[in-house]
Amino acid sequence: MKMISSFDKITDYFSPVIKQALIKINEKDKKDTHEIRLRIGRPVCIVSFGQERFLTTDGDITNDSHLALIVNQKDIEHSFKAVCDYSIHSFSRELSQGFITIMGGNRVGIAGSAVVKEQRVDTVKYINGLNFRISGQVIGCAENIFNKLFTQSSIGLLIAGSPGSGKTTFLKDLCRLVAKRWRVSIIDERGEIAAIHRGEPQNDIGNKSDVFDGYPKAEGIETAIRVMNPELIICDEIGNKSDVEALVRTVNSGVKIIATTHAGTLAELYKKIYIKKLLELGAFDYIIILGSGSELGMVKEIQAIPYGGDYNYDA
Repeated sequence: MKMISSFDKITDYFSPVIKQALIKINEKDKKDTHEIRLRIGRPVCIVSFGQERFLTTDGDITNDSHLALIVNQKDIEHSFKAVCDYSIHSFSRELSQGFITIMGGNRVGIAGSAVVKEQRVDTVKYINGLNFRISGQVIGCAENIFNKLFTQSSIGLLIAGSPGSGKTTFLKDLCRLVAKRWRVSIIDERGEIAAIHRGEPQNDIGNKSDVFDGYPKAEGIETAIRVMNPELIICDEIGNKSDVEALVRTVNSGVKIIATTHAGTLAELYKKIYIKKLLELGAFDYIIILGSGSELGMVKEIQAIPYGGDYNYDA
């Protein structure tokens, strides 16, 4: 497996003082960094494997907040304008969702004061915090499952795991593999699979994939089936009623589905009424459960799904 990190692609989004400190970080710590958090009046925070530490002006990473570089309002303003390409109004939809995808497939979460119109967040002002989530592809992490389950034909696959179990990372690599053989439509509602930036995917998503970036899942699924004639639909984090209704129509059209959902065990999964409906309709041929913690990203269990089976699972 090969980890492709995009740490060096984000340094230009930071103010000069923070940028220089980030550049000085040693290569191992750069590789291990998952998030960089800026909060006004508080230390620059470096997150790796769930542990939060702090950045010094010399590029060292420390547990002592008193030694850390402190974020000021100008640092936040500089980074916020940079991630918006100095045209904040062009990113109104992204701001209403709370994040912007930037070069390299990295995502920037935004904290501030919501401007609410018609009971919905219209935009965000008075930005007080930014979270740069560093995108990375783990090339090869899905190859064993691909070689095991996709040898003869495309299949429906549900990837389940608890939060932080690596579901999206696994999905990205599986997308890369299946889209070498079959026509794939990626419904990328949150921009995390293909990581589109200015119309171009930042991740390797295979040669036969079409991306519906930012579409709500239900609308994206219906549009893809209508206009792209896919053999596979790929989407992340299904579970609500509208997702499932759209996927039911996908099953009826004969298109296979690969998707992820939150559930750490089969018992937890089968308690989700909308997921259970999909299973009973034969939307998926297999379920895999990913581990977390020391088993992060590892396939703990593979379950073949009988069509129309009984899913009152009590194990």
